Amino acid sequence: MEISTIYVQPRHHGKCIGRRLLDAATKYASEKEAGSVWLTTNAENSPSIVFYLAQGYKYVGQTHFRIEDKAYLNNLYSYHLA
Repeated sequence: MEISTIYVQPRHHGKCIGRRLLDAATKYASEKEAGSVWLTTNAENSPSIVFYLAQGYKYVGQTHFRIEDKAYLNNLYSYHLA
């Protein structure tokens, strides 16, 4: 199951909002009996990368996010649900 969008404005970083949003998404996926969840983040977004890795997500590859004729490198992360 894909987690398509989670954004926390910088002024709210460090308040556990991102963790609560991610936990809610993971709980929903688990209740729907998804085997895993996955998401992408911009490959240059170091704070998000550190956050997802700290939450137990594993790097599994790369893809590109396209806007018109531009492509932006994104990292792909996955979390296996127990």
